[in-house]
Amino acid sequence: MLRRALLPRSALLLLLGALQAPGARGGEPLPCTAAIQVLQGSRRVPDSFLAEVTRQIREQIESRDCVRGLVGEDAAPGIVLRVILDDASEETSHALSIADRSQAQDARASLDYVSTFEVRWQAEISVPETGAVARSKTSRAKTERRPAFLGEDTAAAARQDAARNIGRQARAYLCGGAGRKLLREQSRTPAREDTPSDSR
Repeated sequence: MLRRALLPRSALLLLLGALQAPGARGGEPLPCTAAIQVLQGSRRVPDSFLAEVTRQIREQIESRDCVRGLVGEDAAPGIVLRVILDDASEETSHALSIADRSQAQDARASLDYVSTFEVRWQAEISVPETGAVARSKTSRAKTERRPAFLGEDTAAAARQDAARNIGRQARAYLCGGAGRKLLREQSRTPAREDTPSDSR
């Protein structure tokens, strides 16, 4: 008969502490502070969506402790994450026509619609000290929401889902391989030296 090996309580506590330590869920945090910019591309994106994406990115980064802190660009961050949003569109489509919906007796017919939100986005990471830049591929975030109850604002829910997805992927891009690679390249780059002026 096989017996399960039980860890001592002290070992379990040490393991739990390690899992809860900053950066444990996603590796060691980046050894620098970071700034976030969410910008609009050539085609208009609602200001409310720009703000929601900014909030989602901040929450994702802070919940993972993957940098030493979030600061403004005037505070000389070690790395800057820019997310460019472009070409946003949304649509709510119904299975029934307006006339059919007004005559429908079944309450479920009033829930037979779906809201779709779609936006193009790209992430860019830069190191101000060296000017090094890395860019992700341009992606499209597309989300759909069907109502769970009568009167639910599925259009708003679809926008929030898209913002959450972008926030999660942008955080992974910054705190994952791209951000670490850029900082490693920075450490190999000689520090900038001011050229002495000619005193003639």
